Amino acid sequence: MKASAHTAALWACCHPGLACVAALLVTASSPPRRIPPPPPPPGHVARPSSQRIGAFTVTAPALYFNFASGNLSVPGVLSGYSADGNFRADRAFGNQRSGDLTLVGHFAVHKLGGVGKIGSPSEPVTLLCDRLQLQTKFKTYTAVGNVHLMQGNRSLEAPYMRLNDNTHDAELSGGVHAEQLPDRSFDAAQVFYNTRTQDFKALGGVRATFPLARPTP
Repeated sequence: MKASAHTAALWACCHPGLACVAALLVTASSPPRRIPPPPPPPGHVARPSSQRIGAFTVTAPALYFNFASGNLSVPGVLSGYSADGNFRADRAFGNQRSGDLTLVGHFAVHKLGGVGKIGSPSEPVTLLCDRLQLQTKFKTYTAVGNVHLMQGNRSLEAPYMRLNDNTHDAELSGGVHAEQLPDRSFDAAQVFYNTRTQDFKALGGVRATFPLARPTP
């Protein structure tokens, strides 16, 4: 038989030595308290964990949306995918109507390759950075902070990068370091690189390291 809080209190008064037993009885008979989830930001409502933003489907434990403005926020880790790639970040905010999305913290995106300039398949592209602004309507990416662009055996590192996914042109600036395994590297102030054709152009204080061709005997 379950003991009520009133019965336990009477037992505690009449039998001080059994006070601890009464306390245990009350605890056992009381339902556990549920901690409610944090409320959404002012003017926002909670939406389903999956939301379509431009060409991307975004999945997160919690997503808040404002019907009046179209603003959305994702306070925790999120991931997403499109027809040709996927991404993840620590948090995000943006606007569904404009198709703008800013992803913050340990951002990573992987995109499948297309067709290269000689008709052969181009290699997939991986982009890492601290913060990325995605404009889905224009298919442009602006990456800031610890930017790493990798494709096959080539890698580019810079503080800033802007990529146009329509033309596949990437512009990196702020001091660029590039490597092509196993033994080629260069540094420049600015680099233009095409992820489809793999053509590149370096400008400003270019310093390159590459192996010298051995003379034929």
